[in-house]
Amino acid sequence: MLTVAFVRRRGSRDRVYATREDGTSTSWAFPSYGDGLPGPVIDDFGCGSQSQHVRPWLHRKRPIGVEMGKLIYVAIASLDGYIEDEEGRFDWAMPDEEMHAFVNDLERPIGTYLYGRRMYETMVFWETASTEADEPPVFYDYAGIWRAAEKIVYSRTLQTVSSARTRIEREFDRDAVRRLKQSSGADIAVGGAELAGQAIGAELVDECHLFLNPILVGGGKRALPDKVRAQLELLDERRFGNGVVHLHYRISV
Repeated sequence: MLTVAFVRRRGSRDRVYATREDGTSTSWAFPSYGDGLPGPVIDDFGCGSQSQHVRPWLHRKRPIGVEMGKLIYVAIASLDGYIEDEEGRFDWAMPDEEMHAFVNDLERPIGTYLYGRRMYETMVFWETASTEADEPPVFYDYAGIWRAAEKIVYSRTLQTVSSARTRIEREFDRDAVRRLKQSSGADIAVGGAELAGQAIGAELVDECHLFLNPILVGGGKRALPDKVRAQLELLDERRFGNGVVHLHYRISV
């Protein structure tokens, strides 16, 4: 008997991660067909693609035990709630290694990133981050996490992208994002305050992770949208050695 942990989508291929009764782990890679059904299953542990435990997967659009993907917003902000100051600077928000490692683990399960143009042009740095640079292991770890995920960029003006696994959408379509959540076995992250504000206002965001830095910047771009009322449930909190506080909330709009 297999217990499904999660599914990660990688373009035209999916990978299922599961645990056997004896505690060992396994995973399968398979192409996703247009009808939503998986193709031939490849068992990394050599169990055979037509075993009785694998066969049920070939007849369902969503595997048993795999929940709908959550839409998550992660923001690193000042204590007064800004992700950048009035001059557009955010150098004060650079994480140390402890916090960087925490963010890496937080975003490791992400299957798709949603970006506006400006946020994408900031984050695409990770596509070509040099392995020769004198950086700590958490730096290269995050680069791998970012490159492995799908990216959707919402822009009316951007003509081409400079990263793999990336596509452009001209409009932020609430219904399309809802369908993406329903079809995704992995979580989705929305990046950038403006796009996240639209998603929160559209009642699409399920959870929010705020990293509050011990600094007041007095103005700039706010991490959270105006004119949106929502009930928040605190799920977790953590204090880092550099004074940053992490707050993890569930959102109910």
